[in-house]
Amino acid sequence: RTIPTEGVSILVLCRVDAASGAPDTALVLLNWNGTYNSSIAGSVYGTGATQLKTPMDFFLIGTNLYVADTGNGRVSVWTTTGAHSANYSDATYTTSPVSICTDGTTYFYVADSATGAITKWDTSGNRHAVFGQDRLVDLVPTDIRLLADGATLAILTQNGKQIVYYSTAGVYLGATK
Repeated sequence: RTIPTEGVSILVLCRVDAASGAPDTALVLLNWNGTYNSSIAGSVYGTGATQLKTPMDFFLIGTNLYVADTGNGRVSVWTTTGAHSANYSDATYTTSPVSICTDGTTYFYVADSATGAITKWDTSGNRHAVFGQDRLVDLVPTDIRLLADGATLAILTQNGKQIVYYSTAGVYLGATK
């Protein structure tokens, strides 16, 4: 997935090292025409505090890139210049984050495939709400997006079987099959 920003796109690249066969991850800047610009963070695969393991989704808020670091059970925050700035996690609700979206300024929302929870965080790493696990745990959320109205979250469930809607305050709004 790429995110356009200031004339370039950010790409989280999961790959396999050709020599060793080991998994690897890189954060890369691409020009608008798809040509390589620069690497934000080179080989960052692993379980350390400044590494990513199986990142599934990401979103840009200002100059910070929020990565759903699925394999490490956290949201990892990087600047667009490649500096790692923080990791946000919650051992109860954020164990396998697979998708992330944002209101663009203050909050971001994380869908977790293992717990079925949607967690609402602010950009300082404070968790503000947890919701959805009563309805989503058996449906396995795979993607979350904020709709154009800025107040409704759409959560796609495994195999696209259902889209579940919540307000950004965590109120269940309904579902489609």
